[in-house]
Amino acid sequence: ANLLDLIEERSRIRFKKFPTKNWEESVALLKSGKVDILTETTDSELRSDFLFTHSIFPNPIIVIMQEGSPYVHSLRQIKTKKIAIIEGYGYTSKIKEKYPNHDFYEVENIQEGLKGVSEGKYDVMLATMALGSYAIKQMQLSNMRVVGRTEFKTQIGFAVNREYAPLVRILNKIIQS
Repeated sequence: ANLLDLIEERSRIRFKKFPTKNWEESVALLKSGKVDILTETTDSELRSDFLFTHSIFPNPIIVIMQEGSPYVHSLRQIKTKKIAIIEGYGYTSKIKEKYPNHDFYEVENIQEGLKGVSEGKYDVMLATMALGSYAIKQMQLSNMRVVGRTEFKTQIGFAVNREYAPLVRILNKIIQS
């Protein structure tokens, strides 16, 4: 949302934002044509149906645990932990595929996962740096902190409905600026 605000400041484009409760709802709105643009990873499976902007920024997948937890250098260190991961996100399947013996619990959204870690239901939350750090602040979870990075990262861009192809060029110019 903050990025869209910045794009609005630098252009004449105005966005109407639609908050959703989970990723599946966001994708369904895009696919149904009820929304025309979605923040998404540039390697998304949606590439076959939608146009994509250039990457806005790299977004590493981080390890979030309760305050006082040791630094995590590798996902191998947390093999015996209960790990919350957001259902349907592109990196989720890649992580689960590489670490099939880890104890993953798919959650509906970042809020559910962070709340679960905060309350002790899960030991770990994996999320992107942008989403994880933002949600910790928004939820005012003073007992949570980033304790490491994984080897996984995403590149964030925008998926755009093909009807608005000229918007991709405009957004790319703004991203480059």
